[in-house]
Amino acid sequence: MIKTILHFTLQVSVLLGLGLYAFGFDYSLGWYLFYFYLLFCFVNWFMWLMPAGLLSFSLRQTVAHAQTQEQLPIVFDRRLFLEPYLSFNGKAISLNKNEELYLPVFFKHRGIVDSLPLTLEISDLTGKLQRKKTYILKEKVLVLPKPDFEYSRNLYTFLLKNRLLYEKDYFSSEIADHRNYQYGDPLNRINWKLSARTEDLITRELLPEENQPVLIILWSDSEKLINLYYSFYQQHKNDFHFLIWSKSGVLSQHITPEEWAVYQQGPPAGVLPKNRQILLFSERNETTAPSIAFLQQHNSVTLIEQQEMLQIHGKKQSWTLPKAVSTDD
Repeated sequence: MIKTILHFTLQVSVLLGLGLYAFGFDYSLGWYLFYFYLLFCFVNWFMWLMPAGLLSFSLRQTVAHAQTQEQLPIVFDRRLFLEPYLSFNGKAISLNKNEELYLPVFFKHRGIVDSLPLTLEISDLTGKLQRKKTYILKEKVLVLPKPDFEYSRNLYTFLLKNRLLYEKDYFSSEIADHRNYQYGDPLNRINWKLSARTEDLITRELLPEENQPVLIILWSDSEKLINLYYSFYQQHKNDFHFLIWSKSGVLSQHITPEEWAVYQQGPPAGVLPKNRQILLFSERNETTAPSIAFLQQHNSVTLIEQQEMLQIHGKKQSWTLPKAVSTDD
């Protein structure tokens, strides 16, 4: 800040000196130098004091995960002929190159963020006059649960190996819709004729059977369980009929990213299911809740308790799943 004041004072002093020289001696050269330097100072100070609102930035990516350090790519849109010298996080922005900037962010909670602060350093033509300005990126960012795919993979393998879960396709042959193929979709649902015509892989959306024997319930609103369930759903959403049946609301198959971000604002759970095969994720201190007792009484329930490690209870047996499980055990 002190250096900026000194350089600004120096530029003003030079301008006043040239003005006194031109006025005192009334030489054409003196007036030319004075007007040239006056124009230079005008442009220089305009670029230095340019309002951040005249700049334009946008995000290429609007999805992040809670409790995870993210690098969101940013695009700078040129809107003015006269543009300042900008730097972001100590890196100069080359306005004549199509380079991406990355904004480091860390969100503590899931949800929807409407704006992000972007700290810029704006310099003049000489690079001596500098100031920091906070630019607000007014874009909606979805903050999703933190994924833990290794943990969910180990859990899935453990459940299959101990016959607590059966890998079947509980969908009817009736087609509901078509969409582009996504990683993890079963190959037997690809519509090869339609894919050949569109030159893109197209998969069939099948209607689920009315009485699918697998129902997965997330009873606790613990963020650890939400992260685990999110990872489990992302990896195996095409294997089972998924349902979040939480104290805060219900979400069914094909959960959208927006619902993952704010699902705790959903409708109430309502009537509990009966005569279903259930995987029930819950906190240990909630396993004696009346609702869980009702589920265990009227359904075939495999209870998965979240602690430092997972405790799994089902079929009159009990297992412990540590954080790191070998799939070859």
